[in-house]
Amino acid sequence: MGGYSRLHYQIAFASIRGMNLTLGRELLRMIGSEREFFALSETRLRYLTQSKARIYSDEYRSRVLTEAAAEVNFVESNSIRPVYFTDSDYPRRLLECDDAPLMLYTCGSCNLNEHRMVAIVGTRHATPYGIEFTRKLVSELAERVGNVAIVSGLAYGIDIAAHRAALAAGIPTIAVMATGLNSIYPSDHRSDATRIVSECGLLVSEYGHTTSIHKGNFVARNRIIAGLSDCVIVVESAEKGGALITANLALGYNRDVYALPGRLNDPYSD
Repeated sequence: MGGYSRLHYQIAFASIRGMNLTLGRELLRMIGSEREFFALSETRLRYLTQSKARIYSDEYRSRVLTEAAAEVNFVESNSIRPVYFTDSDYPRRLLECDDAPLMLYTCGSCNLNEHRMVAIVGTRHATPYGIEFTRKLVSELAERVGNVAIVSGLAYGIDIAAHRAALAAGIPTIAVMATGLNSIYPSDHRSDATRIVSECGLLVSEYGHTTSIHKGNFVARNRIIAGLSDCVIVVESAEKGGALITANLALGYNRDVYALPGRLNDPYSD
């Protein structure tokens, strides 16, 4: 176990399958440190946790440590700032969410604890009505609400409209991604991501740079959008859209949720 940095152990521990704040806190309470989690024998870990889960096997933990080395190299070579849940700049709102990730990878300069955080989400198939509402809403928030930042998911439709409106209004915007920070998805929004980083915004992901694009990750990132924010505003959504998933998660985190009243017969105003 010699030669590994504190960051290496944190990245490895955070990347364990099924890891979240609840499990991480409980394991560290029992074991003491991330380093000890990897140093203890499989037998001792299973005794302490009273579990036969695969994550305690010597083989699994050794592989996770090896994979973490590549992530350490990536963040150190690409101006990525890892934020661990015990760090002072970890988002305080996410600490209220039991299913939040232990580690966030960030690129940019926005402090996630200094702003009033408003999430704006909605359908990929945004109408001109929804896009114009988003633009006006963000513009008015910038004028009337001090120290506000806009949170969304960098997706097509309402998400990217919210980011662009924030950039136009000169306020920070936070893009929560479902991929590692080495891959902007969708690729059409690379220039927007570049502007977000350069104009006091932030790209945020819980995923390392070797993570493949997976449908489930887009659903999972919605909990971060909801958890980061003081409130969530839904602008156009299908009945089972990702925006409504975000809204329901936000309600579960005791966040305020608002919705744009839709026009009669609009399919994304149910």
